[in-house]
Amino acid sequence: MEHLEGKNHKKKEAQAKAAESSGPKLSSAPGLRQLYCQLCDIACTGTDTYAAHIRGAKHQKVLNLHTKLGKPIPEVQSADGTGGRGEGGMMTGIKKVGPAKMNFIGGSQLTTTGGTDGGNTAEIADGTSTLSRDEIEGQEDVSDVQPVGLEYIEESRNETGSAVSFHCKLCNCNFTDPLAKIMHTKGRRHRLNYKQKVDPTLPVSMKPGSNNQKFRQTMKAKRSRDDYWRRHFYGDPYRQEVEELRYEKEYLKWQLSHALERYDWLTCSYSMAPSESPPSLFAPVCRQAPEPQDDQHVKAKHASIYPTEEDLAAVQGTVLDCESTLKFVSDLFASASEAQNVQPPATGAVDVVDEPKESSSEAPPAPPPAPPRELKAVVRVGALSKGLLLHGNLNLELIVLCSNWPTFDLLNRVMEEFTKKLNETAPDKYAVSLSPEGVDLVVTSLAEPKTTCTVSLTSLSVKGGSAKDQGTGGRLDHGKCLKSLAALRHAKWFQGKASCLFSCVILVRILKDICHRIPTWSHLSDWSLEVLAEKCLSSCEEPLQPGAGLRCILECISSGLLLNGGPGLYDPCEKDPSDIFDCLSSQQKEDITVSAQHALRLLALGQIYKILDMEPLPSTGFPAHRRKRQRAADCQAQQGTTVGNVQPAEN
Repeated sequence: MEHLEGKNHKKKEAQAKAAESSGPKLSSAPGLRQLYCQLCDIACTGTDTYAAHIRGAKHQKVLNLHTKLGKPIPEVQSADGTGGRGEGGMMTGIKKVGPAKMNFIGGSQLTTTGGTDGGNTAEIADGTSTLSRDEIEGQEDVSDVQPVGLEYIEESRNETGSAVSFHCKLCNCNFTDPLAKIMHTKGRRHRLNYKQKVDPTLPVSMKPGSNNQKFRQTMKAKRSRDDYWRRHFYGDPYRQEVEELRYEKEYLKWQLSHALERYDWLTCSYSMAPSESPPSLFAPVCRQAPEPQDDQHVKAKHASIYPTEEDLAAVQGTVLDCESTLKFVSDLFASASEAQNVQPPATGAVDVVDEPKESSSEAPPAPPPAPPRELKAVVRVGALSKGLLLHGNLNLELIVLCSNWPTFDLLNRVMEEFTKKLNETAPDKYAVSLSPEGVDLVVTSLAEPKTTCTVSLTSLSVKGGSAKDQGTGGRLDHGKCLKSLAALRHAKWFQGKASCLFSCVILVRILKDICHRIPTWSHLSDWSLEVLAEKCLSSCEEPLQPGAGLRCILECISSGLLLNGGPGLYDPCEKDPSDIFDCLSSQQKEDITVSAQHALRLLALGQIYKILDMEPLPSTGFPAHRRKRQRAADCQAQQGTTVGNVQPAEN
């Protein structure tokens, strides 16, 4: 009773009466016509959603509370002009609310906003606002959207066999209403997950909202940056207009300065002397600056080490053959494990026919869950996944994820079935063998260009184990399995961080070529080169051209980055802080630093071709405007000397 006499209760009661007396409102703007529950202050996008809300526990709780307290329960006129109380104590009301937060792919007519007449317009509530038929047909209809992915909805039943809850495996969400299950399978989130994981061809509309606005702002900023750098490297589109203004000013100045000198007193006119000329409209400043010599040499070297079309075709063929064969082996092992789990009936057993039960609502017993696959997935790692292959060095890496810690027995079975299937699909094309350590499969092509594909087995369960556990059950080396898992993290990091940087992929290929040619640099791993290039380029305020990027990397190494006591580089893919150069000895670090300093001196002297081991390219810069010194010409004329001839002095 004290609550009913309180200020807040009376204030809300007055607001409810004012809203009931004012009647429903509807916006005339298209796309804002929705069902609204004034009792719960919730807007619904359609009749199905509104019906699910009315049956929901939240609405029933609020309705029971209002009934016990004697508070007024608002009744709202529907779109067809009729009124009354519907299921759950509320009527489908129309109210001016914000735009829908979810779009569905469906028909062309909006049928969830109430009844319409047969004319060209739809009368709304009290007739104060109308929507044209064209505007209504432009909206999407939720009822026309077909539910997808019903097979991924799991049902939980009680003792009586009735469904009490549902779980969506695609979206990882739960709900208890069967109508909510249907609405969920029609929703944009479920359809988007179904498109990403099951059917890429399923059409899903773009969701209007803040994400789209952020995406447009990001694209606008990117276009602005691209436009700036395009003007910086290829010339300003307004350069000609600026040069014309400069020409007019210089031409006027030239006329005023030479007016008296060019006046001919005999003819009373102006005449131009042969040695004089007006300023040129297109001055040398308008000419586009040539590409620096360092960039030309780096790009030319990169073009020579980039894989050819034949190399890329051979790589693609080898990878596809290996992946399809591993998929066959995985299916073969899965079918064999399922056959072992099926127990045949005992001999001499008599089939017993059960009497029909009175209640047929009980659900049949669920089949036993399928055992996990021994070979779960195949992932590309190394230079293959990062796009860093070199011409003449086509080494590919594939990693097979297993459900449990891989063993030597599993490796031998995989090799046996893999070799048998590969010889059937591609006879006399590949040679399969074990690595020298005996823990990997090595597939070598017999035709030119030769490719080598290394297949490694690993599992996520290796993380929880230790080196002591590898001796049990003939398991593979613990360190080798952890190294394969690290290669997975490295590939994901490079694709997200380094591949999008300007000139990063080019410079990593150049550094890998230097490591292959110079023994001093051969101690650096590919992973350390990738992290070094990414950190150097990402620390700059603006994108660097290949020549400037190579100079920046050499400067970082020359400053003592690798030396003991230096800053070093942390491994970005490890939880514990560790330096990626810890694998190098002190002497190796000093040798690499000295070599980088020598290369930096050659770069400063314009001899980058010596670093890249290539012939120097011809210069494409502006021609040098050399003029002969007047003093030298006078001296030669007076002494009567010529180039290469010297007269003896007179005694």
